[in-house]
Amino acid sequence: MTKTLEKTSLFLPGMLAKDKALLDSLRESDLFEGMSMEDIEGCLTCSGARLVNFGKGETIFHMDDAPTKVRLLVSGEVLLGRDTPDGRRIVMGTYDRPGDLFGEVYLFVNTSTYDHYAEALKPTQVLEIPKDFFYHTCGKGCAHHSRLISNTMQILAKKAYFLDRRLLILSSTSLREKIAKVLMMTDEQHPGEPLRMTREQLAQYISTTRPSVSRELMNMQEDGLVRVERGGIHISNREELELLTES
Repeated sequence: MTKTLEKTSLFLPGMLAKDKALLDSLRESDLFEGMSMEDIEGCLTCSGARLVNFGKGETIFHMDDAPTKVRLLVSGEVLLGRDTPDGRRIVMGTYDRPGDLFGEVYLFVNTSTYDHYAEALKPTQVLEIPKDFFYHTCGKGCAHHSRLISNTMQILAKKAYFLDRRLLILSSTSLREKIAKVLMMTDEQHPGEPLRMTREQLAQYISTTRPSVSRELMNMQEDGLVRVERGGIHISNREELELLTES
């Protein structure tokens, strides 16, 4: 990983009206569910939010950094990972959808540091909101501030649910079953979209090797279960995959 060179800009009133791409990214986020452009802008202005740009390979936060901000992906792609003493990388997750939050759980579980790092896999823009804004409402009693906190609680509940699902994946007895469960979990979160992990990332996610994943994906494609394309891994036979996840 390379040293982080942050290029930041403070969020200012009027930015959303001038930047449709930014507004569209924020509206995609569950964090701003049910909020108007004015509501979103009010939250970001009041909180002192910042937009931060990272180059490919730059670190967004390190292991042992203190969690002080909620981070939302505006554009690009982010990997959360840990490196083992023997040099292997363990992938905790990848994020490439505008509006995704990452690393936010650590702000609310009374831990002083992260136990993983976040790295930009391509040029990436991140919205950073100070954590104090999520712990109490301001003296104005703004409805959009309360809605933001409520949305955050729902996001944390969903993250806990899908963490339980990942534990079920790792406890599966066969590699095919693990891959099937990852595909079905992804489809549950983002219906109709392919799994966009690379084979290396998928192997790290389910704790196996890249060659093993490549062989099994080829076998699954030959059996008509999946379709592997440059843009990701698509589900071809949902019924058969569901049977695998129930085994």
